[in-house]
Amino acid sequence: MGILHNIELHEESVKYLNEVFNQYEEIKYDSNLIIINPLVHLYGTHDTRTVDGELNGYNDALFITIKIYDKETMQFMQIHNRDGLDFYNNKNVHIQQIKVFKDGSTLIQLTGNYKFGNCQSVDVWSVNGYDLEAFRY
Repeated sequence: MGILHNIELHEESVKYLNEVFNQYEEIKYDSNLIIINPLVHLYGTHDTRTVDGELNGYNDALFITIKIYDKETMQFMQIHNRDGLDFYNNKNVHIQQIKVFKDGSTLIQLTGNYKFGNCQSVDVWSVNGYDLEAFRY
C-alpha cells in the first residue's frame, strides 16, 4: 500500500517556499546547540518496517527527516531516519503552533530555549530558566 499526498501549489506558494528556505544556511547537526524559538519541520520518508517485515522503529510511525530552523542565526540542521520527537512530558515545552506547512511537512513552532538529542526518537529538552552558557560545551 502506498500513501502519497500530491497537492498542487500555486506558483506564488512555490515562490514563497523558495524565498523562505533560501534564507537559511545548513549547518552540521549538533545536539549541544541551544536554539531559541525553534521551528521544527517533520518530513515522512519511509516505513519503519523493512521489506522483510523487520521493525526498526515505532510500529505506528514512519521514519522522518527532522529539520530544525533557528530564526536568530538563519541556520538549520537536519536529522535523518528518526521516528519521532520525545518531550518526556516536559512541562517547560511551549508549543505555539502546529500546522501542515506548504511543503507538506508538519511544522511545530516552539517558544523558549531548546536542545535536541540524538536518539532514535529525538529528545527535546527545554532549557528555559537555566543559565544558557552552562549548557554550551
